[in-house]
Amino acid sequence: MLALARAVPQEKMTKLKLIFGTVNSLPIGLKDAEIEEIYQRDYKPLITAVYEFPQAACTFHFSGSLLGWLDNRHTGVTEVLRELTKRRQVELLGGGFYDPILPLIPRADRLDQFERLTTWLRKKIGCRPRGGWVGETEWEPSLASVLSSCGMDYVFLSDNHFAASGIPASERFQPYITEDQGKTLVVFPLCDEWGQDILDLEPQEILEKIRALHAAGAGGEEKLAVILVDGKSFGGSAGGGKKWHKEKKLTEFFRLLLDSSDWLEMIHPGRFLRQYPPRRKAYFPCGSRTQLMRLAMGPEERAAYDAAAKSAKGGRRPVAAGSGFFRRFLVRYPEAGDLYAKMQYVNILVSQVRGDKYRKSSAREELWKAQQGFAYWPSPCFGGIYRNALRKKAYHALISAEKITRQKGVFIPSIVTADFDLDRRTEYLYQGNEMNAYVHTLGARLFELDYLPKSWNYLDTLARSRETVEDSVADFYSRKTFIDYFFDETVGVDDFESLNFPRASFFGEAPFELVKCDRERSELVLEYTGEVSCGAFAGSVRIVKKFIFKGAGINLYYTLGNVGTESLSAVFGCELNFSFASKGAEDLKIFRTEEDSRVPVSSEKAVLKNVSELAFEDLANNTVLSFSTLEPAQVWSLPVETACPAGGGEKSAYQSSCILPRWKLKLAPGASWENRLNLRLERRPTS
Repeated sequence: MLALARAVPQEKMTKLKLIFGTVNSLPIGLKDAEIEEIYQRDYKPLITAVYEFPQAACTFHFSGSLLGWLDNRHTGVTEVLRELTKRRQVELLGGGFYDPILPLIPRADRLDQFERLTTWLRKKIGCRPRGGWVGETEWEPSLASVLSSCGMDYVFLSDNHFAASGIPASERFQPYITEDQGKTLVVFPLCDEWGQDILDLEPQEILEKIRALHAAGAGGEEKLAVILVDGKSFGGSAGGGKKWHKEKKLTEFFRLLLDSSDWLEMIHPGRFLRQYPPRRKAYFPCGSRTQLMRLAMGPEERAAYDAAAKSAKGGRRPVAAGSGFFRRFLVRYPEAGDLYAKMQYVNILVSQVRGDKYRKSSAREELWKAQQGFAYWPSPCFGGIYRNALRKKAYHALISAEKITRQKGVFIPSIVTADFDLDRRTEYLYQGNEMNAYVHTLGARLFELDYLPKSWNYLDTLARSRETVEDSVADFYSRKTFIDYFFDETVGVDDFESLNFPRASFFGEAPFELVKCDRERSELVLEYTGEVSCGAFAGSVRIVKKFIFKGAGINLYYTLGNVGTESLSAVFGCELNFSFASKGAEDLKIFRTEEDSRVPVSSEKAVLKNVSELAFEDLANNTVLSFSTLEPAQVWSLPVETACPAGGGEKSAYQSSCILPRWKLKLAPGASWENRLNLRLERRPTS
């Protein structure tokens, strides 16, 4: 009895359980040489370090596209991963094969992408994942039933989600059960408050942070810490200048963890669930990790959030729930909304394929590639939507999928009507054998121009956006084509570039109405009558735009009529934007036609007089895009470049090449002006 009495006060605190590992994914659109460099700098040393510590239990997620690249280029990686899982040192997580933002893609694609990665891991590695990774931890409650149906037992969400669900900070060190439509899923809490900044600390400092969590626990209570970081961070590819691999810090960190076995146990999430089944239940609202939600905010909202975070007691960030989640990017960046709309539209086309399983499977594979999340938001790593090549790759996959859905001998070029961009307006989509050309009724502007032989969207542009409160120049419209202006003669090219002109000059969102749509003859006529205020003139103008689509060309017939009572004196401008791989001479050459000769034109800002034709030679695609005007024009030509908030700094990034043909108009009441513009796409001559 005396011995028992002594044993009570000597009860030992249970060990802190640690789930440690990495999340590994790369954008589709990087060049092989760039991926190889990242592999040598980040992934190879990571896998090597883990292999050297058999007692270190690690949890990894690799996207399917990255695993496929590694298996093709470095087959030894697949063999090592198979060995690590066989000796139960590494637990591999499932997920969407192409690392999509799950709430953005159709339910069927969520299921299929998870199944695709599960099948790959089962066949190549010999394991079936029971846990899954949610891309960017972007969560919506309906995902619980979807992921449960995918065969997933558990996922990981940031502590931001746990805070938003009302779980106190002291209770965020255990997994919780969540549910949707009667299907349950376990959710592990990530120590996201530390974030990727944890690697700015020394290994000993990180260990002390983990020890502090253990010391705060009550005797007999199981406490869990989950640290999953971007695998690119250890070598510095994810930005921030971290050099863990170079300085052997990961090796040091593993030694420290294993030497702390008296109070710390590295564990896999699957094993933790088997030993300590969760008892508590929670529902998690829409949201993501703090960094992403912060980026989804507008500049002023973000500045207020940062100020609150800076003044918060104990350095804890305020909860960002409700302030930002991923779908806000589709509004903050209309181009992300356009890409999303294209993805949804192509998904419908793919779903309609019948009777040819191979063709449907091939189209769906291309669709899945375009669903990878990097291109839809300003990811600090690789630039995200700001990086031209990532958007181009997504559009290439979508256009390729669309081409596969078109059955030979059945498809006929025509104009299709649809609410393409989900704005409750009808858009007019010319779909041909060589070209897609989509026209919006707002501004009667062209918002997509696909050259099908190359699967390239020449209107995959990106406007300048305000990322900070200090940004002075930001476009108030999307950089598309056939955007109309009525300028005063005092407005110059520098004014246009800096948006230093009256907003009333801009007619790019004027609500045009349909006059005629001849689907079979591919002819579309739109009209708008509105007020023009330009210099001393204030009156009414009717704009009629007649599109005729044929082959890989567009004829646009303009009729501008003065329907007011005063004479019109103004400069009419029509903005066109075209997006190429870059403005460099290796990708783009611009020429103007003068009589029978071609004169080179700089890709930088220029003012060109008496222009009848310009040719853009797209060397990356071996294509020529030609613009011509029946009535010669003065043309302003300039590149559209944005700051690229990637890798911890802002770099200038090319997005498109803009031209603005201008014509001086003097129209008496009742008079009109007519002109014809032509766009033509064709293969670049080889000689």
